Amino acid sequence: IPFYILFGTSMTVAIMSNIIFMAILTFSIYGIGVELWNRSTGLLTALYVLSLPMFASQFKEYQLDAQLSAMVAWSLYTLIKTNEFSDRLWSLWFGLSFGLGMLTKWTFFLFLFAPLVYAAWKGLWVPRQEKSKIISNIIWSASIAIGVSLLWYGDHPRKLKDDLFGNGFQKDENPWQPTESIAWYLERFETIQAYFIPTLLLIFGLILTFLRKQKPNIYPLLLIFGGYFLLLPIHKDVRYSMPILVGISVLSVFSVPLINSAKLKSITTIFIVFYCFFSFWGVTFGYKFLPKELKLGPIIFFAQRGYSTASPPTTGQWHQEDIFKFISQYPESERSLRSDCLDTMYWNNWGLMYYAVRYGVRLTFNNEKTTFLVERKQLFSENPPDYKLIQKFELPDKSILKLFKTGR
Repeated sequence: IPFYILFGTSMTVAIMSNIIFMAILTFSIYGIGVELWNRSTGLLTALYVLSLPMFASQFKEYQLDAQLSAMVAWSLYTLIKTNEFSDRLWSLWFGLSFGLGMLTKWTFFLFLFAPLVYAAWKGLWVPRQEKSKIISNIIWSASIAIGVSLLWYGDHPRKLKDDLFGNGFQKDENPWQPTESIAWYLERFETIQAYFIPTLLLIFGLILTFLRKQKPNIYPLLLIFGGYFLLLPIHKDVRYSMPILVGISVLSVFSVPLINSAKLKSITTIFIVFYCFFSFWGVTFGYKFLPKELKLGPIIFFAQRGYSTASPPTTGQWHQEDIFKFISQYPESERSLRSDCLDTMYWNNWGLMYYAVRYGVRLTFNNEKTTFLVERKQLFSENPPDYKLIQKFELPDKSILKLFKTGR
């Protein structure tokens, strides 16, 4: 409501709500760093995660993956604070955060599954006289998580079923190809999610973690590998794997405060802080003195773009709502619309569905006869049979939007 009063438009309100999730992400990942290592790690990790290109770009628009990452960070933090479910209060907080995470996006549990199983297993590996307390805390936590989740899923069980067994699974490729999948994720991490220097920091952090058996990093590792393997049969998409960056951020910078040499520690810290500000500013606002992309072969050293839009949210007119305002002037029996449009970031089917509900228009994407037909294509095309052109717009991406109607 405050955002709506200040900024007015619904899209601006949605984007400005990211401020809340940015705060959740920042303080949660700071808390993770403090709990696992120390305050310096927490501060450096919080700065580092916000500078990653995926977060710097995704928080400028409204999609659920940046928000999902924030909720994953909060839930992982509360899970760590439960101390393997020995703490009753933090177990209750974890249940609440888990339930709210599920309300954010259904893929939430994929990232928390491995850390949660590990924490519960460790918690139950205690003397018999303490086990009843652990079990009680787990039950309380699960009850809160299920209760909060059912606020939506209880009324939409088919939606969750479709996401789990229908919409998510790709039909045109074999998801269980480890070599191909590992190469795909690594290549996208370097070229889209992080770029060259963060990739080197991650590799060094992983080597140090495994060689020196850094046990505090078990939770970030479980978040990364658990989410990775559970995502394999669903999608290969850098946006959907964003929550993994929460664990990656910890692994990338945890070693800096552990450097013995005070001079080397200061130099390394200053370099990382400088790079974080450089990266955030470059992805968000850009540098005129640098090319759009610095690369050598397949390796991208730095790019002044985000994941999808490469710029702040557009102020261009896409006329999506205008189509439905026009149709809403007709009798309810004639308000049927079929869409044959390019589905992209600024013009997408979710927007069509939203405006259809808002203006009382029956919307379909099937090849059926409707009163109205909307097309969005890069080139002019012949009018479809039995339809007459009644409106036409040139959109900011140079595609052509055309609205047709049957009859006279």
